[in-house]
Amino acid sequence: KYAMAIDVCGKNYAAFIELPTEKTKIERRVFTGEEIQWLFDNAEIYRAAKPILIMIFTSMRINELRTLDVNNIYLDKRYMIGGIKTDAGKNRVIPISRKIEAYIRKYAEIGSLLPTKEGRTMSYSNFHDNLFMPLMEIMGAKHTIHDCRHTGISLMREAGIVPLYIKLIAGHATNDVTEKVYTH
Repeated sequence: KYAMAIDVCGKNYAAFIELPTEKTKIERRVFTGEEIQWLFDNAEIYRAAKPILIMIFTSMRINELRTLDVNNIYLDKRYMIGGIKTDAGKNRVIPISRKIEAYIRKYAEIGSLLPTKEGRTMSYSNFHDNLFMPLMEIMGAKHTIHDCRHTGISLMREAGIVPLYIKLIAGHATNDVTEKVYTH
């Protein structure tokens, strides 16, 4: 309107712009206790089960799991240093739960926390398309890979972990993100 008033243009082209509708919020579904137990019970049968459990019990993103340097795993002290994406998320201390310690030990010996059968690091799409989604179908579950992270953060909250520690483990700069987005 201002540009028309000072004769910069003769037509308000902005009036013809149609903005997209608000994006639909992705509904996150945390893994239930029964689903987590099923994954443990079937971890030796389905290749996706162990990485899923590692993501749940570390609250790591899939690409953090993929790119973690096994030299940054300290099994004797039950923690690892990893993370990507944000300044708060990089090089953070991630505790190793006793529940997944054996899986991490096995994969660390191979050289990758998300190994192919040949021992190389699996791509995101290979894991998603060939392991994760088929296992969700077998389980009759409708989860995304990122639901593992939401589940882990929610489990920490349920366990009474101090919110500051949850934030540090998850690699969040502010508590707002952790509380409002990740806990269910």
